[in-house]
Amino acid sequence: MCDSNPTIFSETLNSLSGPVKYTLLNDVVFHIAMNRSQNVALKGLISSLLGVPDSDIRNVHILNPYDYKTASAKYVILDVKVEFNDSEHLNIELQTYHDDYWSNRSLVYLGRTFDDLESGTDYSKIFPATHVSIMTYDMFPDHPEFYAHYLMKNVKNDNVYATNFRLNVLCLKHTGLATKEDRENGLVSWARLFLATTWEEVRELALESPALKEVAESMARSNTDRQEEYLAQAQIDFIRSFGSVYQSGINEGERKSAAIIAKQADKISAQAATISEKDTIISGMDAALSEKDAEIASLKAELASLKGFNN
Repeated sequence: MCDSNPTIFSETLNSLSGPVKYTLLNDVVFHIAMNRSQNVALKGLISSLLGVPDSDIRNVHILNPYDYKTASAKYVILDVKVEFNDSEHLNIELQTYHDDYWSNRSLVYLGRTFDDLESGTDYSKIFPATHVSIMTYDMFPDHPEFYAHYLMKNVKNDNVYATNFRLNVLCLKHTGLATKEDRENGLVSWARLFLATTWEEVRELALESPALKEVAESMARSNTDRQEEYLAQAQIDFIRSFGSVYQSGINEGERKSAAIIAKQADKISAQAATISEKDTIISGMDAALSEKDAEIASLKAELASLKGFNN
């Protein structure tokens, strides 16, 4: 929904070329981008998903913030929960691997997002809620669609039961099926950024709006910052392990699957802790070396002054 505004990119983004190692389809990269730039990137995404101007979104607030500086690989966050304009809730989740029970999971997420009332609060105070699934595969292969909107309806006469309980599904593979409205709202550009695999593509798309530019800059940082790179890779490893365990669970039982997942998560967490500890040690060594360098420089200066005095 933002106007195009060509701009100069950061040195980091300009320096990258070729394949993107950790794309926007990586949960960690996506979450960091949305957390890092809530007032531009996140507002821009919400604007496109809901088809409203940026100016209509006065404020945004992430209800489940992701602190990548302190997070371990075991801390897997799946969705972005947002409150905006102090009056509406939105839940956004990436789904990049096939899940036979995704429709159930998305309903659970929507139900949790909608059920935000404290005990004793009047039901008129409940916030409208929307769950958006951003997917790389078709939920309903017989009914392909780029951006689908679902409401609770009467199956006999299509009378809508409620308009404040909504499910939307954005299928990234079907940009060719986008409507004129989808394109005008910027959803095709967002889809292409999610699917971008080279830095040349990322920079080209980043020219289309301030929101896309902010996300591109965040992607560049996530692909060059040691801590963010590690968490992004850990997320990939976890998803791969989960996919394998999910398939083995179908044949061998859910209990065994859960045990394998827990063991893998503990292993990843331990690796993260080890790296964090080593980083702390290295930082301490760097500080000590800097102190020694300063001491040597001071001694050299003192020695030089003594030689001048003797001459």
